[in-house]
Amino acid sequence: MPEPITSEGHPLWDDEQVDSYFRGEPVGDITSTDHEDDLLSRREAAAYVGLDTATWDRYQTLPRLNPRPPEPVAAPGPGNSRIPVDHWRRGDLDWWVEARASDERQRTPGHGRPRGSTQERQREVRARVTALLDRDPAVTAQHAADSLDIGLDTARTALATARADAVEAVLDNGRPGDGADAAESVAAALGYPLPAARRALATVAARRRCRAAEPYVRRVADALAGEGYAVNRHVVRVRPGDLVGAAVYLGEGSRLPPVLVWDERYGWRTAPPETRLSTGEPTPPAGAGIRYFPRLGLYPEGPALLSALTDARVGSRRPPRIP
Repeated sequence: MPEPITSEGHPLWDDEQVDSYFRGEPVGDITSTDHEDDLLSRREAAAYVGLDTATWDRYQTLPRLNPRPPEPVAAPGPGNSRIPVDHWRRGDLDWWVEARASDERQRTPGHGRPRGSTQERQREVRARVTALLDRDPAVTAQHAADSLDIGLDTARTALATARADAVEAVLDNGRPGDGADAAESVAAALGYPLPAARRALATVAARRRCRAAEPYVRRVADALAGEGYAVNRHVVRVRPGDLVGAAVYLGEGSRLPPVLVWDERYGWRTAPPETRLSTGEPTPPAGAGIRYFPRLGLYPEGPALLSALTDARVGSRRPPRIP
């Protein structure tokens, strides 16, 4: 195997190097030059932004901190552990440091996020990768990264999104269908490698489940608000691993847990305030502030969920079974 990129004892490997290794091809070197897509561990991230680890940890949980720290990336845990370990992209940390400095300088209303923010970079990269994919449907993430001078992880994410967009458009037009041979049909129609077509189909299926779940989650959030509980917002999204999840964020003084999370695998649970849907959860989480309601099923309506939330005798620390 290639040499791992080791960070605080958590071994990380470059995907393209691993692919080359298993194909029996020469394994290229990883450049030592700092790049915006470099993943930094908790300690490295804290040091990079000039904070101690305790302050960095506390910043992750402060809901009113502005600008908010960047979202972490879930990297594989050590050994055979399935529990992800948070890392942060160097480019996102650079943006946060710049945004904090700008906020300190200006301290005036009406200023949005600075030019070159994460969202702007992502939109630009997606557009460039989509254009490259249109020219070469079989393009690899490594080639996209080299051609566009972007990070490999950024190229991989943008390429997967662009392929899923194209596949969804094909399916919306009524071809090639959702049968057992859908991947083969998509690959033939768009010129994608078969594994890429399969991954894109899985992403599209998750997107559709996400859109189908949104009205239900909104209905539950509205029911809680109708009973006088402070509901700040609700979010429904495709989580890592093509899993659909949702979160209802409650305001202070709501007398309910700060976050309610819904997962298509095991329904509703309570959650601590730092819960983020952008990180993966390969196994149902457990610990302080987490309570499941397996007897309610996957789609309880607002009154049934509210009754369970306000009764401390109802619920369990884990769902009935781990999917």
